[in-house]
Amino acid sequence: MAKSAFQEFVKAVRKDWKTRFPWIQPVSIAYNPAMPKASTFYVGTGNRFGRHLFLNIQYSSKPWAVGDFTVNVLFSSQMGAPNSWMGISLEPDPEGSHRIGSLLYRADKWWCLRPTGGHYPKAWRPVSYTDSKAVIEEAVQDLSRDVTQLFEQINQRAG
Repeated sequence: MAKSAFQEFVKAVRKDWKTRFPWIQPVSIAYNPAMPKASTFYVGTGNRFGRHLFLNIQYSSKPWAVGDFTVNVLFSSQMGAPNSWMGISLEPDPEGSHRIGSLLYRADKWWCLRPTGGHYPKAWRPVSYTDSKAVIEEAVQDLSRDVTQLFEQINQRAG
């Protein structure tokens, strides 16, 4: 594979979300080093909090966890980085960064695109690592299910 598994994954997410969630758009600028242009998406303000919502796919920087990633759910009162990075809970004010796994499963969730030894409270792994395209497709499907579940939890509307 010419590109990294993570780059291939983000490319596949962009393609899938164009039809599945057409209102979600890749950001056009990096608002903050923790919100890089290559892996951050703008969802909109159609949630019950009326906050700008961003999804950031964050890859692991650990050399023993190449291909692992998680998703940060960022609520911001402004178009851009939140005023506070430590999102404690969604109620009464979700301002800040939250891990999708913590919101949905009460445990940090990581996706493992490569057979790493990473130990996470909640980890997604494919049925098999033998076909890299199948791994990416399975991971996109799983992430999209979690994003749909997140939208149900926060009553996100399209647009």
